[in-house]
Amino acid sequence: MHEVVKYENRFNAIALRKFNAVDLNFLMVLCQRFREKGEEEIQFKYAELKQMANYKQSNDQDFVRDIMSMNSKLLACQFTYRHTKTIVQFVLFSTFEIDTEKKQLTVSINSKFAFLLNELDNQFTRFELDEFLNLKSSYTKECYRRLKQFRASGNWNVSIKEFRRLLDIPDCYKMGNIDQQVLKPIEKELSPFFKNFKIKKHKKKAKGRGGTVESIEFIFEPEKIPKKINEVQSAKVQTNKVQTNNEVQSAKVQTNKVQTNNEVKVQTNKVQTYNNKSISRSLYDNDLERTKKYKERYNNVFEELDKKRF
Repeated sequence: MHEVVKYENRFNAIALRKFNAVDLNFLMVLCQRFREKGEEEIQFKYAELKQMANYKQSNDQDFVRDIMSMNSKLLACQFTYRHTKTIVQFVLFSTFEIDTEKKQLTVSINSKFAFLLNELDNQFTRFELDEFLNLKSSYTKECYRRLKQFRASGNWNVSIKEFRRLLDIPDCYKMGNIDQQVLKPIEKELSPFFKNFKIKKHKKKAKGRGGTVESIEFIFEPEKIPKKINEVQSAKVQTNKVQTNNEVQSAKVQTNKVQTNNEVKVQTNKVQTYNNKSISRSLYDNDLERTKKYKERYNNVFEELDKKRF
C-alpha cells in the first residue's frame, strides 16, 4: 500500500533550515501519520519509525540523537501563519516525548494549526511517501515536494532569491555552485518522476553578453488528476447546483404562494364589495317600498279628512 503525504500549500512557504535528508524523512513520515487525524496523539515504536522513514542506522542511540536533532531544527524554524491582519508564529508539534525505556516516541500536533494536515479540500500538496524517501539529496527532496504543489499546471517559476531561501542554499554559493550542487542533482533525480522535465534560467536584461539570473522555471508535463478526485469535485458541484435549484424552486413556490394569496385577497375584496353593493341596493329598495306604502296610506287618510270637512 502506497502511503501518501498531504498538507496545506502554506506549509511549502516554510524554509526548513539546516535540515538534512534524514531530518526531512522523519518530518514527512510524521506529516503522513497525522494526515486526517485531527488533534490525536500519535505513538511510534522505534522499530516502526525506523522502517517508515527508511532509516539505515540500527543503533538506538544514533536514532534518538537523530530524532532529537530533527525536532531541535524544527523548533528553530519560524512557522508563521498570516490571516488578514493577524500574524502568528508557532511550533508545529506541541508534544515531542521520547521514552528510552519503552523505546517509544509520542507526538501531538499544535491544536491551533492542525488544519495544516487535516480537512484538506483544495489548495493542498500531495505526493507518495516512498518517492520522497528514495530521493538522496535534501535539495532534491525540498524541490520535489514544492513541484508537487504545481502538478496540475506543470510549471513552477520562482525568483532566485526565494529559491535560495526555500532550499536553504548557502549565501556563499554563486550561480555556478547552484548549477553543480543543486540544479544538476535535481534534474537527474526528478526526471523519472516528472515527464519532460526541464529547468530554465531567466536572466535579467543587461548590456552586452551575460546578465544575472533573476528566476528559475521548472517545466514538466501536468499530472492527470485521478478520476475519484474529479468525481468528488463534480459531486460537490452537482450538490451545489441541486441546492441552488432547490432554493430557486423554493423561491418560485413562495412567490407563487404570495401571488395566489394576493389574487385570493383581490377576489375576496371584489366579492365583499359586490356583496356590500348588493346589500346597499337591497336596503334602498326596501326603503323605497316602505316609502310608497306610507305615501299611499297617508294619502288615503288625507282624502278621508277632506271628505269630512266638505
